[in-house]
Amino acid sequence: MSDVVMTDATSSKKEEEIDESLYSRQLYVMGHAAQRRMMESNVLLVGLKGLGVEIAKNIILAGVKSVTLYDPRATEIADLSSHFYLGKADVGKPRAECCLQQLAELNNYVRVSVHTGALDQDFLTSFRCVVMTDSTLQDQMKVNAICHVHHASCHVQHASGIMRCPCKEQGYYHYYHYCYHYYLLLTAHGRRPQF
Repeated sequence: MSDVVMTDATSSKKEEEIDESLYSRQLYVMGHAAQRRMMESNVLLVGLKGLGVEIAKNIILAGVKSVTLYDPRATEIADLSSHFYLGKADVGKPRAECCLQQLAELNNYVRVSVHTGALDQDFLTSFRCVVMTDSTLQDQMKVNAICHVHHASCHVQHASGIMRCPCKEQGYYHYYHYCYHYYLLLTAHGRRPQF
């Protein structure tokens, strides 16, 4: 398993220190205790198409301890329409590696890295939160099962045009998949879905 890591300039700072000028809005809403808890969180983000990179940006700006990006798939020309960190020169290169440097520059307090190995149990257990976008149902169920056993939070996000469906672990995300597939089934058979 090989990883690409962007080191941050403030890694020697004490973890309990909070940059009040950077996080002033969050501190006003959440308070210091919640910000400290968030600053202890390691987050894995799987999938870096348009939705994934937006989630990565927001998580990094929020000030978690670390964000690990996982998306070994090659950048496609279609990605350029929804991904603000990719350009024509990135087509054919892995998405996660292409946007690593720009995401790491958003917040010097957050360690941002790219994982290029497998998403196995040994790797997944080091995260408090796993966010999955642009992933298969089989992968979602596998990762969710591992997260559930190790008391980590697993969130599945899906965007399709104007429809966005957030899903969460521990049974709730299964509801979305059944509703979504039920919706597709009913639509394909010419019946109007009732929700």
